Amino acid sequence: MPEVLEKYGLTPDSLVKHLLKPLCYAKETKFFPYRVEEIVKPAHTLPPTVITHDEKGRKLPEPIIIPGVFVPAVTRTVQKIDEREVVAWSPRRDGLDMAFRLGGSYPQPSAPDPMTQIGVKVVLVGVPRPGQPLPPLVEVKTSGHKPENGDGQ
Repeated sequence: MPEVLEKYGLTPDSLVKHLLKPLCYAKETKFFPYRVEEIVKPAHTLPPTVITHDEKGRKLPEPIIIPGVFVPAVTRTVQKIDEREVVAWSPRRDGLDMAFRLGGSYPQPSAPDPMTQIGVKVVLVGVPRPGQPLPPLVEVKTSGHKPENGDGQ
């Protein structure tokens, strides 16, 4: 593979200069959403009201004072997004890995030796399903040796 790369002008020097070196400075932007309470109208106190005349316009003997009222702030929840530029590790790692693979820096995987391969051979025997007859029995021939057990058989 290194010969093919050099044929198309991708020498090790050009790979380092144009591909690997820029990847060493790779950055990415991460976005972090969060919520914030925003004040729409600040809290304030209404001034006291002094009533000196009645509804017909006659002067009252003594003025009526209505105390001021506290009005709480009006808020709303707003979603904001903070962004940060951080180091992009994945492109850096992947670029170096690709360059080393193309350059032949990794050892080639060897074919497994068939003698060291351990396998298991599975033989499926027909299992009768409900309502079907049993499969024929298979006879196993023995060498004529009879096992001995306690009753002499």
